[in-house]
Amino acid sequence: MLTRADAISSHYSSFWQSTPTPKIWKHGPIHDLPPLFRVLEFAPSSRNLWTYATCEMSQPTDEFPIELHLFSPTQSDQHIELLTTIAHYHRTGHPLNLHHTLNFGRPWLPGSLCDHGLISLPYLDGPRLELLQLSDSKHPIRCLWLLPITQSAATSKSNSAPRHSSKSSNPRTSTTPIPIAQASCEPRHHCCECQSRGAAFGSRRFFSLHRYSGGGQGGGLAEPSSS
Repeated sequence: MLTRADAISSHYSSFWQSTPTPKIWKHGPIHDLPPLFRVLEFAPSSRNLWTYATCEMSQPTDEFPIELHLFSPTQSDQHIELLTTIAHYHRTGHPLNLHHTLNFGRPWLPGSLCDHGLISLPYLDGPRLELLQLSDSKHPIRCLWLLPITQSAATSKSNSAPRHSSKSSNPRTSTTPIPIAQASCEPRHHCCECQSRGAAFGSRRFFSLHRYSGGGQGGGLAEPSSS
């Protein structure tokens, strides 16, 4: 019988036609994450994009289980760190869900104007990728797309969206970003946006993820053992 992690990985692979390499970001409070959490790295296939996807960000008892994936034109350890950070916030801060926006605290790629993310439906792959029902879960996992957007787009979306509780199955964002300075992810405001703990750990602008830092140049990565 497939493990939960294997089932999630197999689900992704059936769509992206690529065998993933599991990656673990080994710095920071990763002990707060589920024991088998990892980020799966998929090399380009027919879409010609690198794909990064969380695996076991969701847990069987979650009311609204989600996994996130990100497409990139380049291979980068920053995506592994970013998704690990977001998963930590989701599990220890406040649950994230469809239509939430996040403040990355830095451009998602060097030189990009996109320093926020929108949790979107997986429009490139459709509802068959989105929903994954596992035997150990009461609710199907939603595999959602983390779409990089600009600050102005995030602000425009937040200002135009009605407010809903973060416990809703279809939540929206508040207009106030939430800095995450502690591993406990204690928010100062209602949780819907979070300032990520990006790779530029030496800068106070991106102060949030010092505890995830491995030097900012990929030094924090480890490949999980097969055992």
